Amino acid sequence: MSASKIDDLFELLNAIFSFMLACTFFIESYYANLDDILEGYSYTPVFIEFLDIMLIFLLMGDFLLFFFLHYEDRIMYIFGFDSFLTYITLIPTALIRF
Repeated sequence: MSASKIDDLFELLNAIFSFMLACTFFIESYYANLDDILEGYSYTPVFIEFLDIMLIFLLMGDFLLFFFLHYEDRIMYIFGFDSFLTYITLIPTALIRF
């Protein structure tokens, strides 16, 4: 993959998807009200929730793809900087959404 520069395309898509996930989080925060959150209600538009879920699955797929492609150093990939950024991006959003 590195010879054909496809991995650079995947990294660019990962950055775009992460930015889109952050944008949906900011948009969703405008719909949040503390009383509604405590009662378990959500007034977030359905398309924002759907976009969140799709972006979560795309980023998880990207992470798993690169995890299985690093067959020599999987342990180092788990603790690497790119993986850390993926954790910070995915875990809070996935916990809120699921």
